[in-house]
Amino acid sequence: MTTTINLEQMLNWGASKRVRTSKGLRDMLQATPTEAFSKLWKSEAKAMLQAAGIGWLKDQDTGVWSVVWWRPIPEGEQQATADTLSASKATDADVVIPANKGLEYLGYQKAGIQFALGRAGTLIADEMGLGKTIQAIGLVNADASVKRVLVVCPASLRINWKRELTKWLTRNLTIGAVTDGKNWPDTDIVLINYELLSKHEGNVTGTEWDLAVVDESHRVKNDKAACTKVFAQIKAKRRVAMTGTPILNRPNELFTSLLWLDPKRWTYTDKQGKTRSKKFSFEVRYCDGHRGQFGWYNEGATHLDELQEVLRSSCMIRRLKADVLTELPAKIRSVIELEGDANAKRAAKAELEKWQGFQAEIAEAEAAVAAAKDQEAYEAAIGQLKEAQGAAFDSMSLVRHETAVAKVPMVLDFVREVLEGETDKVVVFAHHQDVVDALVAGLADFGAVKVYGGMSDKAKQASVDGFQKDAGVRVIVGNIQAMGVGYTLTASSHVVFAELDWTPGKVSQAEDRCHRIGQLSSVLVQHLVLEGSLDAYMAQMIVDKQRVITAALDKDAVKAPAEIKAVVTEITVKVADQLPSGLTEEQAQAAHLAMKMLAGKCDGAQALDDVGFNKLDTEFGHKLADLPVLSPKQAAWAAKLANKYRRQLPKALLDAIKG
Repeated sequence: MTTTINLEQMLNWGASKRVRTSKGLRDMLQATPTEAFSKLWKSEAKAMLQAAGIGWLKDQDTGVWSVVWWRPIPEGEQQATADTLSASKATDADVVIPANKGLEYLGYQKAGIQFALGRAGTLIADEMGLGKTIQAIGLVNADASVKRVLVVCPASLRINWKRELTKWLTRNLTIGAVTDGKNWPDTDIVLINYELLSKHEGNVTGTEWDLAVVDESHRVKNDKAACTKVFAQIKAKRRVAMTGTPILNRPNELFTSLLWLDPKRWTYTDKQGKTRSKKFSFEVRYCDGHRGQFGWYNEGATHLDELQEVLRSSCMIRRLKADVLTELPAKIRSVIELEGDANAKRAAKAELEKWQGFQAEIAEAEAAVAAAKDQEAYEAAIGQLKEAQGAAFDSMSLVRHETAVAKVPMVLDFVREVLEGETDKVVVFAHHQDVVDALVAGLADFGAVKVYGGMSDKAKQASVDGFQKDAGVRVIVGNIQAMGVGYTLTASSHVVFAELDWTPGKVSQAEDRCHRIGQLSSVLVQHLVLEGSLDAYMAQMIVDKQRVITAALDKDAVKAPAEIKAVVTEITVKVADQLPSGLTEEQAQAAHLAMKMLAGKCDGAQALDDVGFNKLDTEFGHKLADLPVLSPKQAAWAAKLANKYRRQLPKALLDAIKG
C-alpha cells in the first residue's frame, strides 16, 4: 500500500536555526526519533527522506542521536535573495532621480541609488572612477525625508565632496565643513574628516542623522583606533559606506563596516541577554581565524565566494569598469582640490597673487599695443608686451615650482590611498625633476619607478618595462615631457597629474600613454590641485578645453543566482510489512538491542574474559551498536552476530530476534 507523509508533522521538530551548509543556506530542525520514524527510515522511503534533506546527527557531548532536517529556506526568501543578488550588480534601473539642469545619472548610477533606497545600510563598493560620491548625493536627492546628513571622508576629499554637492544637490540644504577641533557648522550637511572625529565625538554621536555616509570606509578597519570607535557609535536612519577597495582580499578589514551597516545580521543575543558581535565566527569562517603560536590569527581569506554572496544578498552593490564600459567615456577626467597644510596654502596664495599681478601688467601692455597710433609706438608696445610675457613666464615657473614642492605631501597621501585601496597600478605625471624624485621616494613601498629627461633611453625603457610586466611595480612617476610621448603604459587605467602643463594637447598626449591599443578599460584621469591655487584654475581650464576638443572630434566578477529549490514537505511511500532482510521491525530492533548489550560489555577483546565481541568482530559490532537505526542489511548482520554470541544474551531477546 501507499501513504502520504507530511514531513513537518512526522516528528516533533524543535525551533529552526538558519545555517549555511555546503549546499547553501538551510533551516536546520532537530527532533527525537520515534519507532515509527525508524521503521520508515529502514523502508524504501529512506532515499526520499534523504533527498528532502533528512538525516541523523550525533551529539558529540552526550552521544545521543537525533533526526535532523536540513530544510531549504522558503521559496519566497530564495527568490528575494536571487533578486537582491541580481540588483547588486545591476547596470541600469527604471527609476527617475532628480538632477540639476545639464546633469544626468548614468544607468548603473541610477541602479546604485535604487539599491540604496531599498535598505537601511548599503555598501557601495564600485570600482574607483564610477561615481560613488554622485550616487550618495543622488540618494539625498531621491529621499525627501533626508534632511540631516553627515559625511565622513579623508581630508584630501573634503573639498571635492563640497564641490560635488554644490554641483549635484537638487535640494535646498546648507553645506558646511569641520576644519578644526573646535568649531562645528550649523548646517544641514556636515563634512568631517577621519582625523577630527574623536575631537567632535559629542556632535557626531549625539545626533541621529537621517543619512550618514562614510567615504573610503576601509579606513575604519581597526576597531581599536580612535576614529573607528567614534564611527561605530554614529546613529543614522540610513547608512552608506563607500570604498573601491577589493574588499574580499582581506575580509577582516570589512567587519567593522558590516557591523555598522547591518547590526541585526552581525550580532546575536547571549544567554545573559546582552548583544554580542559575530566577529569571532566571521573571522573563523572568512578570515581563516585560528589560534597560532603567537596569538589569534585573522589575516587570511577563506570561503570568499560564499562571503561575496552573503554581502551581495544583503548590503553590497559592486560594479567594475568592465561591467559598465559601454556607458563610460574613453576617459573620465576630474579635478581634485586638495586642502594643503599652512606651507602649501602660503605657496598657493603667493602663486595666485603673482599670476594676477602679471596678468594686470600683460593686460596693460596689450592695451598699449591696441592704442598705438604709428609704427614706432606699435613696435615699442609689442616689445613691452613680449618683455612682460617673458618675465611672467620665467617668474611664474619659479613660483609654480615652489607650489609643486609644497604640494608633494598631499599628493603622496592621495596616491597612497589609491594604491592601498586598489589592486591596479597608477601612472603619475609631474613637471619638475625634484618633484618626481620626491614622489618616487615617498611611494617606494609600492615599487615606484621613474622616467625623466636626465635618464638614458635604456634606463627609461627599463622603468616602463618594469611597470608593464612586474606585478610588484605598482606606480610609475615621470615628467610630462619625457614620459608623455612614445611610451605604452596600458598596465594602468588610472592617471594622476601632480603638476600640469599649460598646453591641453600635451596633457592629452600624456593621458594617451594609458589610453591606447591594449587598454581594455576606461581611463580615469585625476588632476590634483591645491585649493585656491593657479593649478586649480589651470586644471579646470584644461579639462574644459579637452571636453570641447573631444566633443568636436569624437561626437559620433558573481555567479548567476542558484536555481531556486522547492521545499519538500510531503512524500508518498510504499510501506512494506517485512524488511528486505527478511526480518520484521520488531526482530530488527531486538537485533540492534543485542548489539548494544554486547558492546556495553565489550572491552575490545583486551582481557580474556569471554565477554563482548572477539577481536575480529569488535569494530563492526561497536559500529552497529552506535548507529541510531539499522538498515535492513545491517539488521541481518546484527541478527547473525547475536546468534554467534547467543551465550551472552538473554533467551527472551534471542527468541525475539528469531521471531
